[in-house]
Amino acid sequence: YPRVRIRTYDTNTKISGTLYLQKYVNGGWSNEASWPISGTYMLDIQKSCGGTRSYAYRTKFVGYAGNEYIEYICSSIVL
Repeated sequence: YPRVRIRTYDTNTKISGTLYLQKYVNGGWSNEASWPISGTYMLDIQKSCGGTRSYAYRTKFVGYAGNEYIEYICSSIVL
């Protein structure tokens, strides 16, 4: 399941961005699904979706915590 966990130091810090499920196809990563994410201070969000056997998948989060840009990519798994 695609999942993102973000926690900031300040309880008033706003978090916003997009969680992506990416699939490795033809030598590159392509977005298979995406979800807008927003909240304050701490997020722990998990999404349900399907995949195709024998392909590699990973999750990626791109967004902001306050004014700080975040881009995080998880390691890939093969179904």
